[in-house]
Amino acid sequence: MLDRGGPKILPVIPQLIIPIKNALNTRNHQVMCTTLKVLQHLVLSADKVGEALVPYFRQILPIFNLFKNKNSKF
Repeated sequence: MLDRGGPKILPVIPQLIIPIKNALNTRNHQVMCTTLKVLQHLVLSADKVGEALVPYFRQILPIFNLFKNKNSKF
């Protein structure tokens, strides 16, 4: 769907945030990695998608920070 969505992807970004956040909140390593790959594909799938995600960083980035800190070795 991301490969063929083109300009139809941008308007549905707000509807995707809650499922993305829920997937990241599972804290399951495999689910989080798959979600990261989907986010990368989403950003590359259409123009301006990255910019459209900026207002939602406050919801998504703290979960990434927990994930990053979990994997760091002190």
